[in-house]
Amino acid sequence: MISYLSGTVIHIDIKYFILNVNGVGYQVFANNETISNIQLDQELKFFIYTSVKEDAINLYGFKTLDELNFFKQLISVSGVGPKTALEILNQPINLIKTAIFTGDSAFLSKTPGIGKKTAERLILELKNKIEIDTLSSLPKNLNKDNQEAQELKEAIEALENLGYKRYEITKTFQQIPTDLKDTENMIKWFLSKI
Repeated sequence: MISYLSGTVIHIDIKYFILNVNGVGYQVFANNETISNIQLDQELKFFIYTSVKEDAINLYGFKTLDELNFFKQLISVSGVGPKTALEILNQPINLIKTAIFTGDSAFLSKTPGIGKKTAERLILELKNKIEIDTLSSLPKNLNKDNQEAQELKEAIEALENLGYKRYEITKTFQQIPTDLKDTENMIKWFLSKI
């Protein structure tokens, strides 16, 4: 499997570019933003996802490992193939993750190839994975200690049971004082801020 390529761009098309790596040309598919920022004869480095099918081997290129990993999460969902995932990635990743996290199927359905059912499946299957990314944006003191992270998770679940939306809870908890370490005090603090 090809995981990484470094070379010179020798051709650019609408959905792909060709990268010359030591005399061998690799066709690499990429999202619109990546394609629009590429120039001929430019030296580039890409993380690669290799898709092997019965009739084709396709390479998909990403500037960062985070982009590649999110792409892999997208294609893990039934009904979302690599080309559809690239269409999704034409939107900024933070907007896509927010749409998944908040359950905004209308936003996801705007992507060509994504209907309402596929959008709902994306939300259902990826929401808990996106949650991890969103929680990592909380104050660092809550990520260091597993006990504190567990207390935070319990507080979020309790507040959801009270009817608050997860996005609202997480957004508010981004400002939580560092001295709050137990579920009860986290909930009291949250309620005082609403």
